[in-house]
Amino acid sequence: MKQPLKLAVLAMLVLAHAGLAQEDTLWVRVIFYDFYADGSNPEFNMDNNYGLEFNMVQSNQMEYDTESANFFGFDSIGKPVYNTANIRHNRYLKYWFRDWNSSKGGKGDNTIPNYRNDGSGKLNSPEIIDVGHDQSFKNTVVYDSLPFTYVGSGDYYTFVRAKPNYFFWIDGKGNSDETYYNGADSKQHNFAFTMELHTEFEHKSGLKFEFVGDDDVWLFIDGRLVMDLGGVHAQEGKTVNLDDYSWLTPGETYTFSLFYAERHTSESNISVFTNIISSKPQQLLLEVDSDTIDAGDSTSITALIYDQHDSLRTDLTQQVEWNIVPSSQKAGDQLVGASGSSTIFTGTQAYHTARVAAVYSDGETFLTDTADIYIRPGDASQVVIERASETTIDSATIVARSNFLIQADPVSIITMEDGDFTRYVYA
Repeated sequence: MKQPLKLAVLAMLVLAHAGLAQEDTLWVRVIFYDFYADGSNPEFNMDNNYGLEFNMVQSNQMEYDTESANFFGFDSIGKPVYNTANIRHNRYLKYWFRDWNSSKGGKGDNTIPNYRNDGSGKLNSPEIIDVGHDQSFKNTVVYDSLPFTYVGSGDYYTFVRAKPNYFFWIDGKGNSDETYYNGADSKQHNFAFTMELHTEFEHKSGLKFEFVGDDDVWLFIDGRLVMDLGGVHAQEGKTVNLDDYSWLTPGETYTFSLFYAERHTSESNISVFTNIISSKPQQLLLEVDSDTIDAGDSTSITALIYDQHDSLRTDLTQQVEWNIVPSSQKAGDQLVGASGSSTIFTGTQAYHTARVAAVYSDGETFLTDTADIYIRPGDASQVVIERASETTIDSATIVARSNFLIQADPVSIITMEDGDFTRYVYA
């Protein structure tokens, strides 16, 4: 029942992006909640599909949970709250974006909303009935990431999974006993799922978020609803320009919370174009080939830079600067490569630990990490015989001291057995 709505600017930008050589994929964390589309859940894959609906959720109210917040790097994350004034198969929205097994999930709740016609041809004002089991809103949680592609101009990223390449991201995941249904592409797919994405951004002029897709989509900035595309509908689109919101202050950090629901066969589409979801270097980590080396040997050290989405930024490591911390440096310690993604450390004096430091700075972000390398003595490679005294020792004394056979001919090699620490040698 869903017809595609083409977004020409997205298509052109994706085509223009083809062939870019720089680091261009940003993996953004999301959580999916996979429900059942077999009719057991009264709010997914239901018979009545009434199109785009506004005001299904509270515009300035969210319910905050600690559950799964650490997955997104937060102490707590907000969830949408249903609007009592406009119920459109969303009375139990409280379970859409929560693990069924969690303290606020549907496990143990034997009730469901029983929808009935309100006279307008739409089902509304449901009564709550007891069905004797808690399986209706049972779901499986899938922790995942979506690849946003860097466009280039204006720091924009895009994610497009729309007809004919539909958004069936959790096919083969989620509920192990799920019944798949035919999609518009005549293939079996996993329908009836929701998804949430949480991140944060520093506000500046020119930020925007464009979305086209189906079904329900709600975007909250700092807990306030700025995109409202609720209901079971064909592809719908909207552009949010953050310059339009006077309560946002440049330089301040705000939360970005996106909620999506795929609630009916036979299509599933998402097209996103935004410069709000961006990549900012957040962590510098060092990988050492070997943190213990023999005196005179070398080891390589590589710098890894990750952004706030845990995506690896290999394009930034060329800006890393290297040095040996002076208080740990001994004569002979040196680095081959003072800048770049890696360096090579060589130490010549045994029995000390050298500390190598790496620094990344882009004028706004400063990151650093260190690696400790222990230099141990190498294997014995030669024996040096030195005169112990100017006093002449006769051969009889030498024999008495060492019981060592004096040979008439000199030897060029002296063999020392395991456990031998001292040998008296006649030369």
